Amino acid sequence: MEFLFILIAAVSAFVVLIIYTWKILNWVWITPKKIEKSLREQGFSGNSYRPLFGDLKDSYKMIQEAKSNPIGVSNDIVPRVAPFFLDLVKKHGKSCFAWFGPNPVVLVLDSELVKEVTIKNHQFQKISNPLSKLAGQGLSSYNGDKWAKHRKLIAPAFHVEKLKVLSLLKFGAIAMPDSNAIVHLAMILAIPEKNSGPVTAIYAATGMCFVHF
Repeated sequence: MEFLFILIAAVSAFVVLIIYTWKILNWVWITPKKIEKSLREQGFSGNSYRPLFGDLKDSYKMIQEAKSNPIGVSNDIVPRVAPFFLDLVKKHGKSCFAWFGPNPVVLVLDSELVKEVTIKNHQFQKISNPLSKLAGQGLSSYNGDKWAKHRKLIAPAFHVEKLKVLSLLKFGAIAMPDSNAIVHLAMILAIPEKNSGPVTAIYAATGMCFVHF
């Protein structure tokens, strides 16, 4: 009888080990490779998936290299604040993808596609991250009706006429190193004057759109 209990326990442990091994393998390799194949079939190009870390090491290395360079007084801040994505676009074009661990991120620079993704917020859901609740939530983390409500609240601030006023701060803001305000202001200043409404202004101010799977 004791031998039977030991056998059952050993078989149960083996089954559990197989199940969790399969789940880990599926998460680390099988699912990412399936998604990569699907993205390439849809016309996207990007770096090949590398297990577990993806492009995180390359991204970190490029950011550190960019920070080590002197800061010049220029509007061209992208090579400093987003060197990895700049390099990605140069290599693979305006519709490409990268890997943050086993999760792909699709980079879209076409304003019409950005608009479609933003409007169809029920279809393109954001990834739920428990840590975001500790750091604070906002428009970038909300989905569905909650996103629509908050977007409506902030839309007037992005009207092109108000953004023209902000352009007066252009050079003073750009001269401030290592500040998130620089990035946001620089993106806002990139809006062409021909835009005539808050919707197009928001898409242009965003500059790029990330779609998580």
